Amino acid sequence: MPYPPAQNLRTVDRDGTRDRPLTFGDASYLEPDAHPLGRLAASRMRSRSDIWSFPVAGSPVENTRAAQRITEQTGQVQTPSVSPDGSEVAYVSDHGGHSNIWICGVDGTGVRQITFERDPDTVIGVAQWSPRGDWLVFVAARHGRIDLRLVAPDGGNPRTLITDGYGACWSGDGNWVYCMRGVGQLLKVSIDDATIVQVRTERAAGPAIAPDGSTLYYATRPADPFSARANWELRRARPENGASEVIGQLAGARLPLSPRFTPHFHISPDGQWLAIPLIDGATTNIWAFPTAGGPPRQITDFGDRATLLTWWVSWSPDGSRVFAGVAEIDVDIVLLDSVF
Repeated sequence: MPYPPAQNLRTVDRDGTRDRPLTFGDASYLEPDAHPLGRLAASRMRSRSDIWSFPVAGSPVENTRAAQRITEQTGQVQTPSVSPDGSEVAYVSDHGGHSNIWICGVDGTGVRQITFERDPDTVIGVAQWSPRGDWLVFVAARHGRIDLRLVAPDGGNPRTLITDGYGACWSGDGNWVYCMRGVGQLLKVSIDDATIVQVRTERAAGPAIAPDGSTLYYATRPADPFSARANWELRRARPENGASEVIGQLAGARLPLSPRFTPHFHISPDGQWLAIPLIDGATTNIWAFPTAGGPPRQITDFGDRATLLTWWVSWSPDGSRVFAGVAEIDVDIVLLDSVF
């Protein structure tokens, strides 16, 4: 399950030999501190997550208080995508021991599995519903290579759309998938014949296209593109391959999971807002940047609750709610004895 990933400890001798695991399982072990007598202290982080929907019209506290829980899992459920008619939501779950795509009704009923990956070397991630409702595009990563695949909502007709592609978003008409390839190449791929068109080359990341196709929104990191914590610029281009302008700023350190991840903005159905989860101290909240430019608006407020919203959210078709995978975090300090 890639969101959030389990991080385990390993030891390796100073000459590079005897690389071996110390911990394993679904809990993450972080920030180790070794003692000469062979003991090791570390933070053990455990989480479980579910899909929730949040209204957007109220204050951040009101929106969080009025949230509706969609799924009830004992493991990880992340990266929701709402169907075009608003009746169902697709998500990634580790139910059954491996990340796969599942679908349920927005009331949590009618759960069904769409992909059935079991290969431990393959990771299934982020599924997005086509605006036409006929396809889901999702990530399949294996041995360092990330491909974008398509599957029908009933699990039929699976196929690879593009190799070495990631960070996908749909065009408003459902005919194209925008994605990134390599470092900063922004492409779009035809659903019908897999034609690839290069859109931008200036290290553009996290594309979002206006529903009418008139405007492309993306993030770039011009000051220091190779620094994990450098700030991002949110840009707007009209047309998609034309001149762009800055409409917002984003600190790299506020990106969930890792500052090395690229930001992914999610455009509202009316084209006026770009939603994204951002770190706020010990928690994560949903924020929305206006496409016209200006300061962002906070959608949720979890207060001092230790929560993690990964980097994917989804709007309801009427724009009244935002769906997100919310992980509740529990952290302990543990002592491992006789490690060395």
